[in-house]
Amino acid sequence: MNVVSPVSGAPCAFKGCRGFFYPGATDVGIVLCPPWGPEELSARASWRRLAEAIAAAGYPCLSFDYPGTGASLGSMTGITDIAQWTQAADAAAGFLRAYSGVKQFVFIGQSLGAVLAMEAAAGRIDVATLILIAPATTGAAYVRGLMALTEQAGERGGLDLAGYSLSAPMLASLRGLDPMRSGTGSLKSVVVFDRPDRKAGAHVSEHFRRNGLASSLEIIPPSDGAEPGARPPGALPVPVESIVAALMTSHPPGERTSLPRLPCLPATLRAASFREEPLPAGPDGQYRGLLCEPPHPIAGQPVLVLLDEGLTPRIGWRRMAVDLTRALAASGHASLRLDIQGLGDAEIARAIGHAVEALEARGAIGIAVAALGPAARLALAARDRRITDVIAIDATNLAAETRPDGASSLLALVTSEALSRRPPPGEERTLFFQDLASAARHHGRRAIRDRAESLLREALERLKSKLPASLRALILRDPGPARVKRLFEGLAQAGTRVSLVYSGDPASLRELASYFGGFGRKLNSPGCTVWLMPGDSQDPTAPEAASWLLDHFIDVSRDMSRQPAPVDRQAAA
Repeated sequence: MNVVSPVSGAPCAFKGCRGFFYPGATDVGIVLCPPWGPEELSARASWRRLAEAIAAAGYPCLSFDYPGTGASLGSMTGITDIAQWTQAADAAAGFLRAYSGVKQFVFIGQSLGAVLAMEAAAGRIDVATLILIAPATTGAAYVRGLMALTEQAGERGGLDLAGYSLSAPMLASLRGLDPMRSGTGSLKSVVVFDRPDRKAGAHVSEHFRRNGLASSLEIIPPSDGAEPGARPPGALPVPVESIVAALMTSHPPGERTSLPRLPCLPATLRAASFREEPLPAGPDGQYRGLLCEPPHPIAGQPVLVLLDEGLTPRIGWRRMAVDLTRALAASGHASLRLDIQGLGDAEIARAIGHAVEALEARGAIGIAVAALGPAARLALAARDRRITDVIAIDATNLAAETRPDGASSLLALVTSEALSRRPPPGEERTLFFQDLASAARHHGRRAIRDRAESLLREALERLKSKLPASLRALILRDPGPARVKRLFEGLAQAGTRVSLVYSGDPASLRELASYFGGFGRKLNSPGCTVWLMPGDSQDPTAPEAASWLLDHFIDVSRDMSRQPAPVDRQAAA
């Protein structure tokens, strides 16, 4: 088969769900049913790569968010019946058929998404194949797994897990979900991928085999020599190439010499208090943003841009960004969620610039940028005079140099979080040797040396972070303090107002103190203010902190509305 090149998709909207449509030339359409909650968040980048690979192989493909999740309409606890999610999968197939002309479908699902794919396929007469990745057998089995991961009960008997919630009625509905009692519909074949240490995949595969279908069980090999089950939870456990190969075996796509064209897709989501539409930015719309506005936007209003990185150690930020922007719209203010997941630092800077240009073209007057963690440093370093305000939340790695394209700022966040989780004084030596022993067991002598060097570098970084900035510059000749000083001097010269917001996170407060004294008392930068969120959770996604952050966003938006529009003096001359 001749694969021309990767296919770019486009955002779409159907039945209150946000989706992404990828065109293709075959008459077999692929519907992707993602996992839920923390699993979906950590696997989202993998699912995007899978969708692109499927489309590149010639198949029309649709990925989507269930109601109350991701960028779809609804709140997490407002979903009360699992049928709302199976109906969304059914609606996704109908949408894909309407805009691609496919005649039959393959549903691909992971974890809970695999259960939903089975249930949705049972009610249709045009689903030919299921590809199931680490499936649960029933909704009740899935709920038992969730309960084993959390000791925190949700409101009124619901469930809270790492920032994600299910209502009590939703849990009850999910417990009653048993797709293996719903029949097999028009299915002809099933491919199940699962680990050798799980029995669920074998059970599901055997169920379909007993019902006369061609069913195969593919064992997922351990990754990088690790033991079975050692993969990060939620990440797509199967190589994308293996899934595409299974798809092409069951439904060969045929020859293809040109790329299909995207149809004109509906893409605006509307609710009583907001409207949300895609805002492509940059050449060929390569950067993805979602503009959230009041139902009747006013021309010339300011816009708050949130750099949305998706995966952070504080699970829940992606949905928090959705909730914040929609609450802003309900209060009469516009915002843009700019997707920077997987971008290198230099590319993020370009994405910010292109987003500002796109907003200006729509008539926005006054633009603020808000970001969390190391992405906050990139917002501070944007150096764009059209940006009037920057809100940096738990900013870390302020002195880091801009990394080249392809180097994700998420790496810095993971590193800074690892450095902040310092073990108690008597345990460091034990953990050091345990870590080296683990490296030796799985990877050999080279891994021992590399891991030892990594641990020593981390210890050195912890030691450096405790020294005042002046001593670091004098004794260690650390360029970091001078770099941070130039950063804030440049913001002051540009007239950019800066809010340094802290949730109480020790790592970010320690970094602030190392440059500007405790709580930034020596920070003498005009227009720069340091704020501490209320609450003791040290988590900006906690309800009290998130409510405060919304009020702060509203205050900044109101202040921008009162300020005169910035003038580019060089362009005017």
